[in-house]
Amino acid sequence: MKYVNLLFVSCLLGGMTGLNLQAELPPSAYESLKENAAVKATILVTKVATSLPPTAATLPLEKATQQPINIDVTARVISVERGKSKVETDGKIQISYSHEYRPPGFVGPGLVPVVLPGKVYEAYLDADAATPGLFVPAAGAQTFEPVEE
Repeated sequence: MKYVNLLFVSCLLGGMTGLNLQAELPPSAYESLKENAAVKATILVTKVATSLPPTAATLPLEKATQQPINIDVTARVISVERGKSKVETDGKIQISYSHEYRPPGFVGPGLVPVVLPGKVYEAYLDADAATPGLFVPAAGAQTFEPVEE
């Protein structure tokens, strides 16, 4: 009973203070996503381009800030540990994803981080079913793990 009361008070306080409460996936879920990724490779990011949808400029500010940010990455493959798709060492790879607006109370995988040019990452990727040669994140917030140099 104490647990139920504590949970109720926590929810009440969270609602009263206007906190943006969100829930992340447990570590075991990310491990499963990584294991099921078609590609596990070490990459060197060479270029990152971000853009908003063209319609964002015509929207009121509140709606415009809720538009997805498109992220396009070009990288050189340093090594491939697992590759069910055509990914070769020293080859070039294109990765595309977006940062979506997350409403208060969102539950699910964290946003895929925006990678930085010149940095090395261990990447967990899947082939994009709609665009041959394009890859998409496979492990949510843990798709790109920085490699210490």
